[in-house]
Amino acid sequence: MMKQGTKSKKELGGALKWATPFLASAIVSMGANTASAATLTSTDFDTLDIGNLYAAEVTSSWTDVGSGADNGNLTAAVYLKDGIFTYALNLDPEFGSRISEFNTGFEVAGFTGTAGFSFSDVTAAGAPAASDAFSIDYEDDTTLDWNTNLDYLYGNNFWRNGESITFFFQSSLAPDSEGTYNFLSPVSQTSNYAPTAVPVPGAIYLLGYGMMGIGALQRKRRLNG
Repeated sequence: MMKQGTKSKKELGGALKWATPFLASAIVSMGANTASAATLTSTDFDTLDIGNLYAAEVTSSWTDVGSGADNGNLTAAVYLKDGIFTYALNLDPEFGSRISEFNTGFEVAGFTGTAGFSFSDVTAAGAPAASDAFSIDYEDDTTLDWNTNLDYLYGNNFWRNGESITFFFQSSLAPDSEGTYNFLSPVSQTSNYAPTAVPVPGAIYLLGYGMMGIGALQRKRRLNG
């Protein structure tokens, strides 16, 4: 005789069979939501309608990770239009080396897939073709990298001291706290606005529904048993 509250293999098998579609969907969904590295099409910041100022300009200093020297400033502001937050990031270097990469040291939560830079700024900084000045990579870890075109980096007098360039990305999330930004080289860091509030992935909810289904079926069999 089975003890009260104990389920037979047949009953448990039925419960698992009922919940399997939910669990399978959750697993597939989690796999589908795994970010893969992608090169984005650069958008010209100058052409955007970014709406109204949401978070006022904040200027932070770039600190050389090796020497502690001040390598310039990052001035950031956030704008809002139709539920989309535009993070405008003006990078103003103050040293002699060439910058090969600018990136977010944090996961860009709520990223909409739109990022770029000011084409007029890169033209003023000496880029022969504005749209080719940087390639933008959305990495596996959901950070963003702006990589300087190597031909411009080594073959042209591009982006020197006093030549500021505005970069940007868009997110569905407001600035929640500060995030770390980096540029190379020399390796330098600063902190400024970042969308860091990460919503619970839908796949977790789906997985939860599947487990709830098992529990509900077991309770129903217990009441009927």
